[in-house]
Amino acid sequence: MSNRSVEEEPDENAFTNHYFHCGVQWDDTWSCQCNDRCPVCNAEIEPYASTDNETGEEEVHAPDVAQLAGAV
Repeated sequence: MSNRSVEEEPDENAFTNHYFHCGVQWDDTWSCQCNDRCPVCNAEIEPYASTDNETGEEEVHAPDVAQLAGAV
């Protein structure tokens, strides 16, 4: 019997990332806090906030954008 620890698979739905660009607000679920593409102009956009789906805690990365999106 091996004493090696088994690496856990990353949770593909670990974070819900919140985005705002071109006047559009959208959310997407990812395994990390990562960028997404704007559905209007296809620009790469950083999330203004991310919610940890395990703890429910939200981390705001860009308060000014969160305010524009009506999230705060």
